[in-house]
Amino acid sequence: MNDSNSPDYLLLYCTLTLRCNYRCPYCYLNAYDGRLDWFNDHSPEEWMEALLRSFPNRRLQFELQGGEPLIYKPALEFLRILVDSDNVDYIRVNTNGTTVDKLARDLPSPKIRLMCTYHPSQVALDEFLGRLVVAQKAGIVEMAKVVVVPEEFDRVKIEDMVRLFADEGVFLDVAYDWTRARDYRSEDLRFLFSLRTKRDAEFAMKCETLGQRCAAGVNYAEIINTGDVLRCQDRGLLGNVFKTVHLLEKPAPCPLIYCCCINRYSHMLSWRCGDHHLANFVARNKKHREGLPETNWTTELSDVAFQRLVDPPRSVAARKRGLEMRAEHFAKRVRNKVAKIKRQIASKQR
Repeated sequence: MNDSNSPDYLLLYCTLTLRCNYRCPYCYLNAYDGRLDWFNDHSPEEWMEALLRSFPNRRLQFELQGGEPLIYKPALEFLRILVDSDNVDYIRVNTNGTTVDKLARDLPSPKIRLMCTYHPSQVALDEFLGRLVVAQKAGIVEMAKVVVVPEEFDRVKIEDMVRLFADEGVFLDVAYDWTRARDYRSEDLRFLFSLRTKRDAEFAMKCETLGQRCAAGVNYAEIINTGDVLRCQDRGLLGNVFKTVHLLEKPAPCPLIYCCCINRYSHMLSWRCGDHHLANFVARNKKHREGLPETNWTTELSDVAFQRLVDPPRSVAARKRGLEMRAEHFAKRVRNKVAKIKRQIASKQR
């Protein structure tokens, strides 16, 4: 594993669009109109020029997120530009797998690493797996994922699914619907977490990260559709790629109460596996599963540990930050409302 504090690589998390062809019941998105799409105001070429100008002498890695980025034509054009760039060596694409077989035929680059999520309510397993196998043979699949909802939890079926994907050479991560954590039985969550290493499961169980030192802002940043560069999850404005950007010079304390995402917690200084983070996640969890059930660490856990899922720990500092976050959210809504009214007035005046 590479040191996440290494100065040369920079992982950029980019939500290119919120458009999606699926309507999953556990998703926070609904039919979205595309106002926050990356390429509304700047072309893929303009974005690439701005990124290279903002981050010279850095080995760039990308995580492209949606919505479903592979159904958005400008995102595909941007992906081609990234593949052709000598400054880019890793491109994670989070996708529902709808078009990965076509991508494998049209752009079979070793730089592309797909994280394909299977949504049982939207597509049949054999159809999803058929497309995935085509992409796997092209060498562009890093792993697959499935979210198991409480009412459909069946341990035997989950185990069979994990083996089915493994037979095709694909690691399958099994997740829970975090918005409904209290609807699962404790033993069901224990089983799901047993499929991950203890450390990965602890992050999924929302262990508190507030104040821990992290390389986000040094080796990791998030970019939104305006070009603003954020340290992590709407925190810490570092600049704008179409103007100037100033990354942090050294790791700093985490501003989040807890951190559940692989791309983010991989940059905690206590973890140090942010470079090619998804491949590292797959490698260590594959090794962990090879030792099951003998190394099933969840037998050590009490019900108190699982209570964090429905009632995450909140220190005084965390509660204070929570109030600040709500205040920031309210202020943002007010600003957006005022801006909308101003646009409406300006439109009527024209």
